Amino acid sequence: MNFIKKYRLIIVIALASLIIRVMNLDKAGGLWYDEATIYSIASKSFPQGMMHADAHRFLLFPLYYFVYHLWISLLGNSDFIIRLMSVFFDVLSVGAAYFAGIALGEFLNKDEKINERIGVTYSLLYALNSSFIYYAQEAKFYSLTFLLVNFLIIFWLKFLKQQDKKSSALFYLANFFLIYTYTSQIQKTLKRLNCKFSKLRKLSAAILKIVQTK
Repeated sequence: MNFIKKYRLIIVIALASLIIRVMNLDKAGGLWYDEATIYSIASKSFPQGMMHADAHRFLLFPLYYFVYHLWISLLGNSDFIIRLMSVFFDVLSVGAAYFAGIALGEFLNKDEKINERIGVTYSLLYALNSSFIYYAQEAKFYSLTFLLVNFLIIFWLKFLKQQDKKSSALFYLANFFLIYTYTSQIQKTLKRLNCKFSKLRKLSAAILKIVQTK
């Protein structure tokens, strides 16, 4: 009861986002080309069958295919159930957005009420954003990616604030999951780090200095 009372507002937002996202989820046209292609790979055995079906696509999203395969093995493979996985991760992301907002407020040393407002505002904006709603109804990797990005934000801000091993480990774990959910981000990340490493190092040092002085 205490949990429900404490998080009643975010629970209401999450339930509302769930209702919005399941509306028209079972589309008359069925799975479109990309969704059907991804399903044809995910329905194979992991990882040998998937590699044989389409090694290139499998290596782009290996963790996503593993989760997808597990989902349809447990719950079935109707169009609605397949798309429901994306809805599930996106609703979790609404909750993660709330805690990301809380983490931001704590990083900025705001009081508890302001932290709550930041968290609720972020989660509400996420829940009602038309782009997130659209991609939550796609049987693709987007919703899982958005969820992991929110986890990255939470643990990065907590690490900057607390400088502890737990936050650092969770940040790297979320990063690991994100990379293996969408491996093509590795090349992009390395390029950005190569071009902007010195700027990022200076920015991180400045942020840490601000935190330490506070």
